[in-house]
Amino acid sequence: MDPGHLIKVMAPPEQSLLGAQLGDSLVLGVWSPQEQRFHINHLKMMTVFWALRSFQQEVSGTVVSLMSDNSTVVAY
Repeated sequence: MDPGHLIKVMAPPEQSLLGAQLGDSLVLGVWSPQEQRFHINHLKMMTVFWALRSFQQEVSGTVVSLMSDNSTVVAY
């Protein structure tokens, strides 16, 4: 089993964007106008889920650590 991966969940300055990084791989996305109305904690949690799906093939069967600047995300 792989010793693990670190996924960094990012919130670019633009509220409509989301991003995640795994090693040298960076994925970016855009929230829909409807999603942009969600509470920031909801968006951050959705970003974590999106990041895990984006890197699913790379991290499947391994230990994953997540980094987030949102205390609600960290608490869960």
